[in-house]
Amino acid sequence: MYLLVLLPNLDTSIREMIFYLPFSRFWQFACGGLISFWPARRLNLGVYSTCVNTIVLLFGLFLLFSPLKLDSVLGAILATSVAVIIIYFECLSVIPTLIAKALIWVGNRSYSIYLIHMLLLYLAKYSDVTYIPGKSSRALQSLFAISLTLLLGSLNYSFVEQRFRGNNLKANRIQFWKVSLVSVTTPVIISSLLLQSYYFDYFGLNRILIPPAFAGDSSPDCALPELKSSCVLNTSPSSPRILLLGDSHAAQYSRVFNEVAARFNANPIYGAMSGCRVQYENGLEDAYPPSCIQHNLAVLDWVKKNKPEVIVVSQYIKSDASLNLLKSALMELRSNSVQLLLIANNPVFPDGRLYMRGRPLLSQLHLGPYNPPEWFSTQIMDTADLGASASLIRWARQNSIQTMDVSDVFCLDGMCVRRLNGKWLYKDSDHLSIDGADLTSYVWNATFRILLKN
Repeated sequence: MYLLVLLPNLDTSIREMIFYLPFSRFWQFACGGLISFWPARRLNLGVYSTCVNTIVLLFGLFLLFSPLKLDSVLGAILATSVAVIIIYFECLSVIPTLIAKALIWVGNRSYSIYLIHMLLLYLAKYSDVTYIPGKSSRALQSLFAISLTLLLGSLNYSFVEQRFRGNNLKANRIQFWKVSLVSVTTPVIISSLLLQSYYFDYFGLNRILIPPAFAGDSSPDCALPELKSSCVLNTSPSSPRILLLGDSHAAQYSRVFNEVAARFNANPIYGAMSGCRVQYENGLEDAYPPSCIQHNLAVLDWVKKNKPEVIVVSQYIKSDASLNLLKSALMELRSNSVQLLLIANNPVFPDGRLYMRGRPLLSQLHLGPYNPPEWFSTQIMDTADLGASASLIRWARQNSIQTMDVSDVFCLDGMCVRRLNGKWLYKDSDHLSIDGADLTSYVWNATFRILLKN
């Protein structure tokens, strides 16, 4: 029910909260229920019992709090198995009495805390209602939400759970049904109201900007790995084939790329895929989707067979990405093409969490509608990934790879502009709109004049 309330009121994705739903957790509930009926027994290993119990507890804590990335199913199985072992063999008996009392206090209130904590933590971490201007960290809001969760969970345990336990339930049957009725109907009414408000655009109270169209709609006929015959625009043997690779930051140039191809009598071919940077293997730093690697390898196979005259690579270069894997991919492409062009990151504006975002109605009432600035000083632009992009561009130039930077199109004299002649140049903080991409056409034309001349 909480998810129904959150869905129309929060503008962030709730996919991260789906693990709260019970559908995929019935087997865990079953394990917990069965172990509660099974007689517990102490782990009797003589002098080693304390040591083994401690190791089991430490392993459980490691699973909960370590940065180790596990498959969600494997992690759930391990965590549930460790919990069953801890309960069945009474491993908690090694915990000091003072700590045990504190854990018992929390354990008694755990169900009340469980019922309350998701909504409060979600609002603290993601909602614009709790946003503090100028502070990107949500640590203060999260700390307050945790404290409020413990307080409300304790009050609910004392005044609701305890009141209706055991014999009190019969004595308070009328009150029980009243509470049950209110507990069921209130979320339903709130959810229905919010859903109706969502579908009717908050009855005219919603004051948000409509984002401009993204410039990333490319021709499906010219998309790799399967090319249709209509992709070949120029059948002349002298017509060069130019290939565009990368993620959505390559797709945003597809219109300009097509125009440049027409200007230079070339055949444009698209190998870009949203969310898939040019990379042919997984690195230790991050997990790369297998579908992306499969797509990239298929495109690479086409490149090796067809040897296009120009390959253009444009993708958002992050500071935490493996530059070595990207460099390796670029050198592989360079060896199979006459010319390779690498495009640097375009300027990134600092208000990505607010710009062109569907702010919740409660946030609009609390903070007012967000009026995005038309320009920012270069000193406050988002430069988190600028160093990684600049480093890769320097490396590319040292290895005979051509480069292109469109920063000067948007940033000049200490100021970066994203609205010109009444038109927004950015779809979000880092993707260009159609008008923004069109502005870069003169840079593309100048670059390709040099590339195809060589």
